[in-house]
Amino acid sequence: MGTNIDITKLHYSDPRFKLYNNLQSDVARFATYREARRQKDLAAAPDAATRLKIEKRYAEWLKTEKQGAFANAAAAAKWTKFAENADLYPNLQYRTARDKDVRPEHARLEGLILPINDPFWSTHYPPLGFGCRCYVTQTDKAVVRSENYLETKAETGFDFNPGIEQKIFSNSAGYYKGWSHEEMKFLDEKSKSTAALIVKGNVIQFMRNLPNKFKLGSESIQISNRDVKDITREEHMEKAFKNALLFDIQNVLNDAILKDEAPEGKRDKDGNLVVRPKYKHWWYYQVKGYDNMFLNIVMMKEGYKKLHSITDGILKK
Repeated sequence: MGTNIDITKLHYSDPRFKLYNNLQSDVARFATYREARRQKDLAAAPDAATRLKIEKRYAEWLKTEKQGAFANAAAAAKWTKFAENADLYPNLQYRTARDKDVRPEHARLEGLILPINDPFWSTHYPPLGFGCRCYVTQTDKAVVRSENYLETKAETGFDFNPGIEQKIFSNSAGYYKGWSHEEMKFLDEKSKSTAALIVKGNVIQFMRNLPNKFKLGSESIQISNRDVKDITREEHMEKAFKNALLFDIQNVLNDAILKDEAPEGKRDKDGNLVVRPKYKHWWYYQVKGYDNMFLNIVMMKEGYKKLHSITDGILKK
């Protein structure tokens, strides 16, 4: 909602397609760390009254965090448009709400004009904090540097550019602090699984309304509802994005690049060929533009082809 992007209507090569998925994954990461911190605080509470206070505090924080998430998502979506039009409008102008409620440190940035590739925008792309109403417009006006503009500091968690980094909150956000390396590794993996599950549910619902046959060149490729469930549950280094490719699978198939093929069968530990009767032949297509996305197409014994999986490498079954 913050990006105003409908991913089901985008070509998979559109920069907004990747942006949407990255932001969604980052929301899952933020939520995972937030909940872990909440549980940790509750576990340390000495009594029920303290736990109640903690729950109320987190409920209040959530309202503000949701506003920040919407604002940063919208800012990230705008950045993709700025980048697309940079050849015509190479500069960005900082604007405030220009009223009495504007924070003094933000007010000093009013009218500032800098090139879109200026390092300043990497750490001062609005919003610069919760409730910030500042914004940026694209322009071909000349560069204007206001006095002491470098002294302004963004709030913790907002000291980054969500469009460049494709995140909702920066790594300086409070929930990300105070964890051990092993704890962060666990929480990061958990958040990736959460993001993938969200996309999986949306993809399954979306593809139920589509015919189960698609085109790969002159060939017909089947992707049944059962296939969708199997494909979306498989592991991948970018599992959420892998699942999201199914939103635009026909265009993915249109652009796919054949990289290898192999007859059915694999070697056992003694070097003997083991054949599985239900599979006859495999083809491996790379998703255009992605070195770690491969469509595994298989010919079934019944004589039809289907999309078996999307892997991060070529797996000769």
